[in-house]
Amino acid sequence: MKRRRFIWTGITLMILFTFGQNVFAALYDDPAAIPAFCGQEDIYFGADMVPDGHIDYAVYQPGQYDSFINLYVYAYQVFNDSATVGIDYFSVGFSPDTPAIQALYDLSRSTAEPGGSIPDTSSVLMQSVIHIFQHDCIDSGEHSRTLLFTSNYGPQMGWGIVSGGVTGGAIVHVPTPVPEPATLGLFIGGALLAFRRSRNKYERKQITQTFGDINL
Repeated sequence: MKRRRFIWTGITLMILFTFGQNVFAALYDDPAAIPAFCGQEDIYFGADMVPDGHIDYAVYQPGQYDSFINLYVYAYQVFNDSATVGIDYFSVGFSPDTPAIQALYDLSRSTAEPGGSIPDTSSVLMQSVIHIFQHDCIDSGEHSRTLLFTSNYGPQMGWGIVSGGVTGGAIVHVPTPVPEPATLGLFIGGALLAFRRSRNKYERKQITQTFGDINL
């Protein structure tokens, strides 16, 4: 009886897993993502202007990627279409004013294609998130699992780097966090205040040199 229950439980989980895989849309046209921040970006390693691969990307409002994640989720999937070298890392840069919270990858939420390269490490650095594929490079015709990081901040289009072997890499245009309007306003206000103070010091110095030390 117990054995039969385990068998039915296993079959049920397999059906749910398979169904879950099929309902996930590709990142570039996922209706759950923020419309202006899902798409594809070509990767060029050579000077012949022929794409060697592409990146699918999407950004999700808090709770939209997973109801338990109350943060923005930035998702990317790297495809090596025809590059002669394996892709060994992918990173996304951002301002230090908008740090990421966590870097991770998703084993199940990818495209309908099975499998995919899994990064050895996924780390949050000072101004970037990096996914490193040292032992499982993304070779020609292969792709990565879905690469993620979370942030308190919404997106703008920024930059990322894809490395193709040890010979160099390509810069790609992908979503990256941007300071919220209030934070941006404080930053601009602080910069203007610093400029005003430095200008006042300069004007005071000029007056002192011209008219001597007087009370201003």
